[in-house]
Amino acid sequence: MLRSRLCCLDVSLFAITAYCFDEKLLSGFRRLAAPAHLIALSCESAETERKITDLLQENDVNYKRSNNDIEILYTNAKAAKGGNSDAE
Repeated sequence: MLRSRLCCLDVSLFAITAYCFDEKLLSGFRRLAAPAHLIALSCESAETERKITDLLQENDVNYKRSNNDIEILYTNAKAAKGGNSDAE
């Protein structure tokens, strides 16, 4: 069910290496559970996706955009079931 929710409602997922930049840049965006070495953001609209993309590019942050990142999907499915999400 989580996979359906993520795939159908979210335009994309952004995975960013957690230790590469100041996390305060992303304070206004919805975060997903992620492994400790990543920050995962969810976009529910094309406008939000554009804002995140612009912000990351303006600040020279490397990121991965995906709409089916299995690691993030698994981590969030596990967290939704009440299991350890492996996230900090």
